[in-house]
Amino acid sequence: MLKLSSNLIGYTGELLVILLLKIRLQKILYHRYRTPVGEVDIIAQKGKLLFFIEVKTSIKNSFNEIPLSAKQRRSITRAAKYFLARHPKFADYQMSFEVYCLSIKHGITRIQNAWEDTF
Repeated sequence: MLKLSSNLIGYTGELLVILLLKIRLQKILYHRYRTPVGEVDIIAQKGKLLFFIEVKTSIKNSFNEIPLSAKQRRSITRAAKYFLARHPKFADYQMSFEVYCLSIKHGITRIQNAWEDTF
């Protein structure tokens, strides 16, 4: 039986979400946006809305709740603030933190506005 690394599984999940976002006519600004203060899996745009997206992929489990700790949410939020500080053209855009959960058994679940932060 082929054993897949968790990195490969996660990367594959991110690529599937990118494909889905493109089908929904969202522009992908960054994939795996890394900063000194955190990382965002995908940063996408549609109109005047920015999406900071975390992707969780599992070949075994389903997700019954948002699979992110408070520490992970803070890290993604800091990375989003870092992005906005370096890209002032997006200052007047609305923002949404989203989580996409991919499971072999249960498909794709999108959690819109998974958390909020005041900028």
